[in-house]
Amino acid sequence: MSKLRHSSPALAAAALLMAACSCSTLKGWIGTEPPPPPEPPKPATTMVQFTPLPPRTPGLEQADKLLDNILEGVKLKEYKRYSRNFSDSLKLASPESTFQEECIRRAETDGDYVSRQFLGSLNKGARRHYMWKARFSKNGDDLLIRMVVEGGDGNERVASLNIR
Repeated sequence: MSKLRHSSPALAAAALLMAACSCSTLKGWIGTEPPPPPEPPKPATTMVQFTPLPPRTPGLEQADKLLDNILEGVKLKEYKRYSRNFSDSLKLASPESTFQEECIRRAETDGDYVSRQFLGSLNKGARRHYMWKARFSKNGDDLLIRMVVEGGDGNERVASLNIR
């Protein structure tokens, strides 16, 4: 029994020392959330490269001139100017007798032509389709102008025209 009495203070000191050590390492854990798990590695980013459009679209200058004539003819209500570059089939589909009514309807719903921005073109056999985004004075929405041109070398003809 005497051995236990002498070793009791040593045991008590050892127990206190162990408790103090273990409490100091657990100090950050008591009453707090465990630390979040490490973030997974981020995937490597890949760079996407876009090919810029060619600076000039073949035939665009002539197509712009054709469209300018059409829009000017509508503005002035001159059928000859409006249709002077139409193909024979388009002249039959857009006769002079309905031209004035179409000009009035367009003026009432969309107003006057304000501006346009070229969107692109498509080649379909011997025809080229040109597309513009256009603004008119009364219509707050963008309208799409699609014009189909056939022929070439200064002899271009408008085969189709849609403004929607």
